Amino acid sequence: MTKIKVSGFCVFCGSEYRVEVESADLEKYDGGALAQVAFPSPKYSVEDREFLISSICPHCQSKIFG
Repeated sequence: MTKIKVSGFCVFCGSEYRVEVESADLEKYDGGALAQVAFPSPKYSVEDREFLISSICPHCQSKIFG
């Protein structure tokens, strides 16, 4: 089981955010699997999954989605 650190910048505030994922899960997502399937709870938080989909950091997610 290989872990990969995925990082990016929030599209709203510009802050850097990092998520550690298993390479097999990332391959599933890159292969077309839905994020909910590739990155299931509780293995991944809802906020981390949303960041992987939209590049919106958890702080901005709470501001936008409540």
